[in-house]
Amino acid sequence: MKKILKTYRTFCPDLLTLATLLVCPVVIFLMNMALVSEIGYLSLIFASVWMLYIDYFGDYFAYNGVLAKDYEYGMLRCSLQAKDLLKIGAVTDQVRRLIQFTLSIVPTMLLVMSTGKENNLRIIFMSLSLIFGMYAANTASLLLLRKVITYNIYFSLGCFIVTVLGCAVAFLVGFLSYYLRIINPAVPLFVSLFISLHITRFMVKAMQNNYYRSFKEAD
Repeated sequence: MKKILKTYRTFCPDLLTLATLLVCPVVIFLMNMALVSEIGYLSLIFASVWMLYIDYFGDYFAYNGVLAKDYEYGMLRCSLQAKDLLKIGAVTDQVRRLIQFTLSIVPTMLLVMSTGKENNLRIIFMSLSLIFGMYAANTASLLLLRKVITYNIYFSLGCFIVTVLGCAVAFLVGFLSYYLRIINPAVPLFVSLFISLHITRFMVKAMQNNYYRSFKEAD
């Protein structure tokens, strides 16, 4: 565990971890305390979308350009353990990403349930779908954005991609499944869970493959 945490901190700044796992979830929760009585279950979408934007912004300062064709991996190319370290760093970053969405959405879920105005079982399904759906949307956006190094392009392109994917998840989960109820709430949950598992694996593989690429080009 000590090695895992040390490796994770090599890639992700402590400030980013503190912001995404503590500061931002607390701020989002406090904001939703004032909003939940007015917008009800929509506060869940509010919480998830906010964290979606926050994480894509923060990732620029942790893994910027790690999937770019000209990324050289620095000192990692001099280490015999680089392959394992890169995998550990990628996996723990994804775990942190899932935790941050959970910490942002679950407290708001409890707030919504405490009002007694919503169907609690459907709210639970909706919350879980948003956690995994926004996590998958976030990871999918980073698969593209981690190939971008330029600051201006990253944030302009990222804003567009995150908005499109975030709205797609919110529409499927919040509107079609919960509001209109034309989709069984279990469907978006299992779909988002399935996509989350596979896109996590794809992210780890993409980072490892780009690492191998850096040696081939050097040859």
